[in-house]
Amino acid sequence: MPVSPPRESTRKAVESDHIVLCIFKNIASTGSFAKLQQTCKRFRKIATENQAVLLRTLAQRLYQPRAIQLLSTCRIIGKLEFIHFVRYGGRVNFPREGSREHPNGVVRGFLTNTQLDRRPNQFGKQEFLWLRSCTVIAEKIHSQIAEKLKLEGKTLDSLDTYEIKKAVFTLAALARQFQFTGFLQPDKTIKPASEETLRTSITDLAKLKPETMTWTYNYFLAARLSIRDLFRILSLGEHIDPEAIHWPALDMLLPPGSTNSDFNSASLLRFAAVNLFNVEAAVKGDYYSFTPAGSIGTAFRRAIQNAFGAREKWERAITELVECKRKHTFQRGYNTKYFTPHRTQPAPGKPEKFSLLVKEDAWYAIGEAERDLMACIEDEYEKDGEWGEESDSEEEDWIDPMDREYEREKRYFKMMVEEVEAQAMADMEEEERTGRKKKRSRCAYSGW
Repeated sequence: MPVSPPRESTRKAVESDHIVLCIFKNIASTGSFAKLQQTCKRFRKIATENQAVLLRTLAQRLYQPRAIQLLSTCRIIGKLEFIHFVRYGGRVNFPREGSREHPNGVVRGFLTNTQLDRRPNQFGKQEFLWLRSCTVIAEKIHSQIAEKLKLEGKTLDSLDTYEIKKAVFTLAALARQFQFTGFLQPDKTIKPASEETLRTSITDLAKLKPETMTWTYNYFLAARLSIRDLFRILSLGEHIDPEAIHWPALDMLLPPGSTNSDFNSASLLRFAAVNLFNVEAAVKGDYYSFTPAGSIGTAFRRAIQNAFGAREKWERAITELVECKRKHTFQRGYNTKYFTPHRTQPAPGKPEKFSLLVKEDAWYAIGEAERDLMACIEDEYEKDGEWGEESDSEEEDWIDPMDREYEREKRYFKMMVEEVEAQAMADMEEEERTGRKKKRSRCAYSGW
């Protein structure tokens, strides 16, 4: 039996609904969306039935792609990881004008204080409010950085503004990468969480004492960042005044050991020093161009200091680091000396979760080249006086940078001489062993 064509009235109704959807999709603000939705019953019905698609389209027009990615990252966080973030990493405090020193004079903001819907395509009012709160915080951080750079005679353009907000959103995602290890027992042993614990409500878990819960950091997301994105994030710590903005996640941008927080234990500065490229291979390859005290250390400092407001200097430093990574990259994409990959499946039918965890006691076995690079970065923070302790004597606090460079170059030159001398002695022993007799002057190696 042939199918009869749709009635003319039905066809016109479908076309009319399509026109209404097109109008909703081209709205430029949430206020306009709400007003249009209240126009009539038909508009309200169309908006309700297509709310997820329409609000997602509007969010993509109003907010950065990195903010949408952050939203997706926050959806899949587990119960215990959610507690860790809300308890330590979600609060951002901005002192009120004229009351910076007053402990209660703060404006409190949260990147999120409620767990989002886990369905990836779900998009409603809650998600929109969450994106708006994140953007407000990013704008306040941008304003603080702009004011500081203005005092230095630098100005921010629209690209700097975009990159600062993008870096804030990415840091917020990095701050959520802690994984629950277990409960710390009185005898200092760790008891893993049971299935019963994981089914416990968030309210009950939030009542647990912080010191009874142990965490480890997943570096998988950090390892996927480009060099440019990583150093823009590190540059936030260089430009944000810790007295003006209190956000625990900023501890990740300090040298390790600066604070006692979990976030500082996952220092991104240390991560960059040991995992950006093979520093030991770079140093052995060219003592003069790739010593931590010279080219690499200088490039690291400039890439951290000049990400915003000094693009030409920053691009030169980034270009040098990119070239060094190209020559001395890790075969597996990460430093196997310090990190180990893990692959787990949270539940049957769920996608696998990839983790990049630091090996046990790995930070106590950092190589000399990486230690020198870390010292080079830490010296810069202490020299600025922003994060380090102030010295009573200005003479003791100031060290001629040329003297520092000379001592480090002299140490590497000595290493090179020792290698040449050892190679010369090995050649002599090889000649004696094979019975080859050649005349050699005793003064041939006297210069060493």
